[in-house]
Amino acid sequence: CTLDGYYLPGKGDGLRIETNNCTVSGLGIQRFPGNGIYISGDGNTIRACSIGTDGNTALPNGEHGIFVFGRTANIIGGLMDADGNAICASGGNGVLIQGPAASGNRVLNNRIGMDRNGIPRGNKWHGICLVDAQDTKVGEPARGNWISANGKGGIYGGGNLNSTTIQGNLIGTDITGFFGEANAECGIELTYV
Repeated sequence: CTLDGYYLPGKGDGLRIETNNCTVSGLGIQRFPGNGIYISGDGNTIRACSIGTDGNTALPNGEHGIFVFGRTANIIGGLMDADGNAICASGGNGVLIQGPAASGNRVLNNRIGMDRNGIPRGNKWHGICLVDAQDTKVGEPARGNWISANGKGGIYGGGNLNSTTIQGNLIGTDITGFFGEANAECGIELTYV
């Protein structure tokens, strides 16, 4: 199933989740003027979706690929390789998690800036951007994200990032980890502002 916002006027998002404990699986979301997915609920899972691509072509959403605003315990991707999302070609960040109440979110096994065929289709800003997002997990051992070809950094974090962990990711490489597919700025940049 695919949501296509090509004819949508204004700033609409592809999908808005304003409730808790939902799972979205296998959905294509492309060409919306706003975010691909906007989440303002807790405990939701986004898995195996293609955001900003149909698998063969870049079909950008205008703002962020996935935006989690001020909520907890959401999972972008999952524990298995097949759970990962392809998040490409966004006009903003691939994934943005923001807000002082944002905590306990996980980003696992995704391709961010690369499509499912390994073709670079970078997001315009950072691959992943964390702002006041505490206790966030960006990758785990054997469950890392592939974050390459983005227009700014691979991962940017600012503000209060207490207990946030970043591990197991491929950043600025191809899928083998041996050849470069660089992000335009830092691989990882963490600041406190």
